[in-house]
Amino acid sequence: MIEKRMVLPDRIQLVCSPDYNVIRGDQDYFKNGYNKAKEKNWIVTRPRNRKGEQRPTINIPEDLYIRDYPYITHITVNLKKPYSVGMEFNFIRFLKRYCRDSNPLFFNSNYDEKIRIHEDNYIDNKIIQIDNSGIYDMLIKDVSFLARTISEQFVKELFGVVAFDYEYCSIKQIEFNIDHNVGSDQSLDIFDKLIVFLLSDNGYFWRQKDLQEVALKLITPRKEDFKDLNPLEINEKLRSHYLFFEICKGMKFKIYRKTTDHIRDEIIFESNYIKRNYPTQQFDKIYETLYEKAKQFINKTKFNEILQELNLTPSYTKRCQDRMTNTYGLIGKLKDGSGLQEVYDAVYFGDPVITQEGFDALNNNPDLKRGFVRRLSSSGQKIYLYSPDEAYKIREEKEQEKKILNKIDDRKNCLME
Repeated sequence: MIEKRMVLPDRIQLVCSPDYNVIRGDQDYFKNGYNKAKEKNWIVTRPRNRKGEQRPTINIPEDLYIRDYPYITHITVNLKKPYSVGMEFNFIRFLKRYCRDSNPLFFNSNYDEKIRIHEDNYIDNKIIQIDNSGIYDMLIKDVSFLARTISEQFVKELFGVVAFDYEYCSIKQIEFNIDHNVGSDQSLDIFDKLIVFLLSDNGYFWRQKDLQEVALKLITPRKEDFKDLNPLEINEKLRSHYLFFEICKGMKFKIYRKTTDHIRDEIIFESNYIKRNYPTQQFDKIYETLYEKAKQFINKTKFNEILQELNLTPSYTKRCQDRMTNTYGLIGKLKDGSGLQEVYDAVYFGDPVITQEGFDALNNNPDLKRGFVRRLSSSGQKIYLYSPDEAYKIREEKEQEKKILNKIDDRKNCLME
């Protein structure tokens, strides 16, 4: 039985600002803030807005606030009116910290370290029962207040005493998700089955009927992320594959392995989606509406039912750990060039390499090519299939054949002498 927890918000990109009309002394604030940032060696960037205007922005060093606010990252202060402050608020980490501080018995650090793949922003129902506990309802009310308090703290640090308060907290982007506990060390196997399921007729029907997605991408780990890393080791920096479905402009659905025991599905509302569909982005006015929308969509996907079915499906002949190890190892072996994606798909999905670009990629990577066998398609076209066991067997047979031929040649030479 696959367990799931309630829908929770995760990363929330927030922008806090005061009442635009009450601000006076623009140039003084700008000058004071800029000088203070330079004095402290804080980074000042100059991104451009849609009109092409430069907006000097201060990136607050993370080590100044990570101890007090470990659930906050990427604090930035705009040096131009209305001096908005941006930040990323990780609600699940905020929730987890509260539960751990309230009752240390709720948190099992040994279990956390054992199963973690990504960051620690996950809640396991086996450790903390969030549903119907009232904890979520209490803490979600603190998000806007905390964001505005933090904004005022750093603005006063830059500008000194200011004659305005941070009254508004707006959502720029927000994520909601569910973690599904699929069993001890089972997330790799289930995710592997999920990818194969999506390529089947039933998977296509699910994508069209329940997700109604307009695009699907399998995002593979980047080559530079896996230097000196074992893909099956537990490592906080390890990034696994994830599936990215575009539902509509500014609304995305994402699936990936969160831990060795959990698979996460996530709905993301971006700024352009919120602006297009709702009259405001203010947190206190729009959050509940977005939360209900997320719950409705996640329930409509019936993703937990998909996982239940996959859990009952036998593992494929080609073990998923071998498949994942091969594909992760491939990242480190491949040299730059065209045809790499085709070769990658051949290793992971078992697709044939059929293009000249793919052949060139194999020829440029001889160690990798040793795992492929050459075949002819039904139309007589040359193809390569990834089958390391068969390739090894063919090499052994050729080696034995070569030894036999050498013995025959030796006997001929002896007779001639």
